[in-house]
Amino acid sequence: MFGKLQHFVPARHYGFIRVAGRDTDIFFNSAIDFEGDQSLLQRGVLLEFTVRKYKGNDVATEIKIFSAEPEQPEAVRRVVSEVGGNNANQ
Repeated sequence: MFGKLQHFVPARHYGFIRVAGRDTDIFFNSAIDFEGDQSLLQRGVLLEFTVRKYKGNDVATEIKIFSAEPEQPEAVRRVVSEVGGNNANQ
């Protein structure tokens, strides 16, 4: 599944992903479900993830940065490009 990072609180290691067509955002815990550089988790970054149920709610797991949006800093686009993501410079 894909969605855009809507909100992230680095100090608490949690955030929410917005998915088109859904009424509610999906919660994630970056300390458990994201293995990359947490400084790259900025609003608008496109994420790829799996959804599972936890206590009756959808949560995102196996989170990966798929690509950075053009409004993201150059450093984010460069890292995504280096790890084989979509060419964010298009």
